[in-house]
Amino acid sequence: MSTSYHIHVRPSDSTIASNAEGFRAEVAAVLGAPLAPSVHGYGWTARSAAGVVEVFTEFPLFDDEPGIPFSRYPWYVEMARPRVDEVRNREVLARMWAIYDALVATGRYCCCFVHEFSTLLATNDIAVTGSPV
Repeated sequence: MSTSYHIHVRPSDSTIASNAEGFRAEVAAVLGAPLAPSVHGYGWTARSAAGVVEVFTEFPLFDDEPGIPFSRYPWYVEMARPRVDEVRNREVLARMWAIYDALVATGRYCCCFVHEFSTLLATNDIAVTGSPV
C-alpha cells in the first residue's frame, strides 16, 4: 500500500493558460532537477531525495470530490510513496509542501494540495473555499 500527495494546478491568468512548459520549468526549479519524459508515454518525472515526482500537463480529468473540484485543474504534480517508512513519508510531504508553496508564491497558479485524492490539505483558490485554506 502507498500514500500519495497531489497538487492540482490551474493558471490564475488566461494569458498563461497554455504555458504548460513554463509550469514544468517552475516545478523543475523547485526540485533542483530536470524533468524528463515519463516512461509511461505521458507526463514528466524527476528524482528527488524523497522519491520520484511526476508532473502531468495532459491527462484525463478526475471526477470532482466533495469540496475538491478536480475538473477545474488541468495540471497536477504527484508524489507517491510506499507506507513502509514514516521518515520517508515525512520527506515526501515536505517536498510536496515546498512545491506547493513555491507555485503559490508566484501568484500565477491556483492550487489544491490533496492527500489520497480525498483530503484537501491546502488551497489558494478562493473559488474552492471562499478564502485560502
